[in-house]
Amino acid sequence: MSIYIRYPKEYFTNVISRSMNHVICIDPGHQKKPNLALESIAPGSNITKVKVSAGAQGTITKQQEYELNLKVSNKLKDILILKGYEVVMTRQSNDVNLSNIERAKIANDAHADICIRIHADSSNSKSQNGTSLLYPAKESPNNSKDKFEKSKKLAELILKDVLLNTNTNSKGTIPRDDLTGFNWSNVPVVLIEMGFLSNPQEDINLSKSEYQSKIAQGISNGIDEFFKNSLIQYAD
Repeated sequence: MSIYIRYPKEYFTNVISRSMNHVICIDPGHQKKPNLALESIAPGSNITKVKVSAGAQGTITKQQEYELNLKVSNKLKDILILKGYEVVMTRQSNDVNLSNIERAKIANDAHADICIRIHADSSNSKSQNGTSLLYPAKESPNNSKDKFEKSKKLAELILKDVLLNTNTNSKGTIPRDDLTGFNWSNVPVVLIEMGFLSNPQEDINLSKSEYQSKIAQGISNGIDEFFKNSLIQYAD
């Protein structure tokens, strides 16, 4: 259930075209209905987790995380296509049933250069706030030196640029070895927690299209830096 979209460079005549063959997989976290069946958290592991959890809900707006994740992912997709990237989406609808293993395999099968997982956070404390970037820990199952180093660098760059765009607090970059979507991925992968839906102000911010666009632009800027590309240029 992957969607391949390639930007038609000839369509935008005012864009200075650049050779860019990078493939970006975007995984909008969660889905309309959770799948509480179990799957292995890593190849060959006896440890299991639910295939897809329910996700968070806004404390004020009552927005569902799975809907927010897709909105931001679509904004990011549009920006990346405009820049000339090839984009693979794990889902384009909320009404899907895709486990975290299946999502990782979509990126693997597409031979993606990187995978960006889009999520929002939640906490029992309404005062918790800020953006964090997760990446596979060095000792994670199915990890390699290349995957670890690239994922860590990508997390650092995306966090920096999202913070610049949104002026939100930083929760830092966090290594994780217990995420199914990380452990089954063969490609560099990060997960952004855009903010806390349990925090009243961040919930309201995350509900606004303009703020969502700022996050998407920040992510794309970090991706550009990762590939050492400048932002899109326009002809005079």
